[in-house]
Amino acid sequence: MKLKTLIEEDFEKNYSTILVALYGYTKCELNQYEILWFIRTPGAFKLLRQYSSCRKYLMVCEKSKVIKLKVAYREKKPRFVERLKYFGLYLLFSFLALSVSISNLYSNSNSNSNSNSTLFISYLFFSLVIAVISLVVAFYCLNKSTKVDSAEKLVKEILPDRVSIF
Repeated sequence: MKLKTLIEEDFEKNYSTILVALYGYTKCELNQYEILWFIRTPGAFKLLRQYSSCRKYLMVCEKSKVIKLKVAYREKKPRFVERLKYFGLYLLFSFLALSVSISNLYSNSNSNSNSNSTLFISYLFFSLVIAVISLVVAFYCLNKSTKVDSAEKLVKEILPDRVSIF
């Protein structure tokens, strides 16, 4: 409610205050039109966090006052390629983590009791760090691949009343 009063008073004068308030809610830098649209359109503010997480694929259409997919992602093929790219990276890094872990298990089972040198321990530590980093990157890629689906769902979201903001 406070944001609406700041906009109604003087948007240009209160622009920096509005940006700070919105940045506390979502970590996305919105342009002026998007800020006005999300605050003045009934029911749109609840979609702001989802919009900011999928902003790479979405835009607010000024003519029809709705959230649409960007031109590059309107066809199914570019969205499929985007999903495939991130899922492929997920598989690659998961395989890397799995292979490093298996090689550690294999080297531990084949090692002598006399081979507990600092070199072997440092190799074991380094390979485990590589495995953990690979898993983190793999799950990050899996999360990114689901953003396309989230964007598609957000475009299909129906707001109660689409009104003109100008």
